[in-house]
Amino acid sequence: MKLIHINTENCPTCNSIPFSDRRLMDEDINPLTETREFLCGLVLKYDIISKKVNIIKKCHLSDNYLEIQKKRLDAIKRLVNFCESLDVDETFKKDILVLLAGKLKTTRMDVRRKL
Repeated sequence: MKLIHINTENCPTCNSIPFSDRRLMDEDINPLTETREFLCGLVLKYDIISKKVNIIKKCHLSDNYLEIQKKRLDAIKRLVNFCESLDVDETFKKDILVLLAGKLKTTRMDVRRKL
């Protein structure tokens, strides 16, 4: 599909190609929004209000993304270790870890391994 506002053909970080283009149209055949997703995880979206193309999700190969993921994983490990060190019964600890796993969409498996 040919998008009107998003002209980026490859990810600027890793040169990945797009795998999905979406366009939401109004009655006058004007694009309300456009979205392009790349294989590397980059998601671009055109915002009709600001009339800009915004980055919704970053490239998984960007240094910034990798650093954010590393910090998140470290935070999860520290939370799990803290929960395990609490002076409470094992059932309550398990309940806390289940709640934590439910709140963390991206790295749920790290918490579930402790259950």
